[in-house]
Amino acid sequence: MGDQKHPKLISISESLSPTEKQNLISLIKEYIEVFAWSYDDMPGLNPQVATHYLNIKPDAKPVKLLALRPLALDLMTTKHM
Repeated sequence: MGDQKHPKLISISESLSPTEKQNLISLIKEYIEVFAWSYDDMPGLNPQVATHYLNIKPDAKPVKLLALRPLALDLMTTKHM
């Protein structure tokens, strides 16, 4: 979606039927101005609406439980429009 200067990538599940996929693409194209791909797409939005806070103790220390592992190949090869 979008154009070369302002690409708007979407991912569509492969579990959709061809008809469902086409209907979804048509819906997104029809209402493309409703979706936001970045904060710049939402002028006038109060940052407090888009800012999230974690309710954690101020003295809490982060914990790293597991080493990073590569993603499964099928998750890394999703199709984008």
